[in-house]
Amino acid sequence: MTDISSIGHHFAPGPANAPSGVTARSANGSVTGLGPVDRAGSGTGSGSGSTLNRLERQDRLELSGQARLLDRMRQMPAIRQELVDRVKGQIADGTYESPQKLAVALDRLIDDVLAEA
Repeated sequence: MTDISSIGHHFAPGPANAPSGVTARSANGSVTGLGPVDRAGSGTGSGSGSTLNRLERQDRLELSGQARLLDRMRQMPAIRQELVDRVKGQIADGTYESPQKLAVALDRLIDDVLAEA
């Protein structure tokens, strides 16, 4: 089997058309040797290693505002115990409800009812 054809490559055998790092056969059948070889990951040359490095440098991650908010919420305790204790104390003392708080609550209730109408 002296004649080896290229499989899956669309180039004529010969040193001018051989891909980098592949032996090529000249017209008379002699092997012409290796082409230039690029080290993978070196970032030099025009081989696939430098292309891969350029692509890796272009990768980035962006978090949306909603993702940041969800992350902060996950880090918060499930129950804000200090607030619960303070409100319980105010209810027990009879100081939780005030005319100002009731007015704000009524205004919000009226706004909600009007928004639904």
